[in-house]
Amino acid sequence: MIIPAADVDHVVVQGSDNEYYVHRNLYEEYQYSGTIFIDHRWNPEKSKNLLVYGHNMSNDTMLGKLEYYLDPEVYNEFPYFWYVTPDEVYRCDLVSVYITDIYDNYAQTDFLAETDFLEFVDQIIYKSYYDFGLKPDAEDKLFSISTCYMVGSDQRLSIHAVVRKYLD
Repeated sequence: MIIPAADVDHVVVQGSDNEYYVHRNLYEEYQYSGTIFIDHRWNPEKSKNLLVYGHNMSNDTMLGKLEYYLDPEVYNEFPYFWYVTPDEVYRCDLVSVYITDIYDNYAQTDFLAETDFLEFVDQIIYKSYYDFGLKPDAEDKLFSISTCYMVGSDQRLSIHAVVRKYLD
């Protein structure tokens, strides 16, 4: 995952639950800052929202600079980020940026029906601090990022982007 505006260039992993990589590095060794990881519920064949988590470190490492996206000058210069897999490159165009809490429905990965996904899209656009001029449709997939906002609180910085295949 490469996020130029936030100085992020990290490998993303997925564990069998959402706790495993919270304080483990890529080599599965203890590391307080952990690793950026994909929600364990995500299935590339059926999930509509690839959701990643990572720590907002006070020394601006990991996702510590992600809050730069709250500044309009930053998102105007970098209205996208990249997700690179061994086989493909995806450009993720910003759709929504906002602060929420852990009780909000920002972390949904799967949807029972197309209408459920479209309602989710409407919700995240409504909550966004800015209008990015994009509205994903039923065929689109989202890439979402969640990190703590304000240490010790239940607040989360939530960023959502529509996934566009860039290169094969």
